[in-house]
Amino acid sequence: MERFGKDNVKKMVIFLLIAFGVDFLMMPVMYLGFQKDIDLSVFLVAQMMYPACGVVLAKLTSYNEGKLPKFSYITILITGAVTLILAVLNVVTPASIDANGTTMTVPFLIANYVIIVGTILMIIALSVTGKEQRENAGFRFHNPGKSVLFMALFFLLYFGRVIIICIIGGIMEGDMAGAMSELTQIFTAEGQGLLWLNVVINAPLTFIMFLGEEYGWRYFLQPVMQKKFGVLPGTILLGIAWGIWHVGADFLYYSDGTGIQMLCAQIVTCISLGIFFGYAYMKTNNIWVPVMMHYLNNNLIMVLSGDASTEAMQGSVVSWSDIPIMIAGAAVFWLFALTPTMRGKLSSKKGETENA
Repeated sequence: MERFGKDNVKKMVIFLLIAFGVDFLMMPVMYLGFQKDIDLSVFLVAQMMYPACGVVLAKLTSYNEGKLPKFSYITILITGAVTLILAVLNVVTPASIDANGTTMTVPFLIANYVIIVGTILMIIALSVTGKEQRENAGFRFHNPGKSVLFMALFFLLYFGRVIIICIIGGIMEGDMAGAMSELTQIFTAEGQGLLWLNVVINAPLTFIMFLGEEYGWRYFLQPVMQKKFGVLPGTILLGIAWGIWHVGADFLYYSDGTGIQMLCAQIVTCISLGIFFGYAYMKTNNIWVPVMMHYLNNNLIMVLSGDASTEAMQGSVVSWSDIPIMIAGAAVFWLFALTPTMRGKLSSKKGETENA
């Protein structure tokens, strides 16, 4: 069955209204919280669910999608709706609580439990859903061997990027010994073992957030963009759109007074990751591959920083001189733009590349 029926325009409008429209509508609310100096972490949790909610609503209102996994779809919609409400409440009633030695707002704490419950329900839903429904929704785990290899490759490339950035930084600062020391601290510093363990444990408890993004970007929007603009141009344009989608978080959460630089850095990151995520998805036809790679990309930040709290992702200062270094590190992902898959043409029948 073709993934997109004759009502493509309607589905695209619904997706854009939810994925981007809700995101932009929430920015003024987020700004109010920023002005009150409230922790805005819950906004990012809610934001990650918008793209999947857009896809779900688009498919449920379509007349040409076949049997769909209603249990899974309802789980995604409820998780997205509840986290959005909690984001608003975070500004209206920003009560804080100490949890595991970290101060967080009550809505954010509740949102964490909502994500865990949503993920568990998603696992149950997928386990009881038939193959046809999972296939129609793009939830089948295709090509398991190749999929695991791509996840392992991403892990290696991720740290390859880190090593390149550290080496360039060491050369520029004239302190290679310090740069190498930073690299070894990732594995040898006190408490790092627990951070690595957290990465493993949290994956089956929080993956619905990362499905929330990848179901929108890779499963839904990537084939449309590639068909419209070509495989590589469509992938790059999707990366730009994905980066711009982060604009609220870049100015109000990730950065401390360097929002424009952070947005540019975000676009570089999203294009680079989008190329590899898109390539992996095209080669495996398995949405769970970019989902898990996205999970690793976000959660390994805590390992690199040695900080398991959300503070590891907040208040960064990005200079214009940092961006060329980021581009150099991202070259490990850009190399996949040269592959036959990314340079090939889409098959008119299945939306797959002819030169796979």
